Amino acid sequence: MERSGERSQECAAINLAQPFAQWGLDLIRPMLEGKGQVKCEVVAIDYFTKWAEAEALVTITVARIETFV
Repeated sequence: MERSGERSQECAAINLAQPFAQWGLDLIRPMLEGKGQVKCEVVAIDYFTKWAEAEALVTITVARIETFV
């Protein structure tokens, strides 16, 4: 699908008033296996402060993500 160069709608800025008002969580996999057989990574980003934290994981499980957050 080719892009025409035109946006389908106008982009709007998101105004955030304080840290941790909005944050994102990304899972990255598969990666080359590292020390301890890690092959996944979880990354959290606070959009207000641009603070990011990441942790390498062997497997992705709900319990492991809850512990990270």
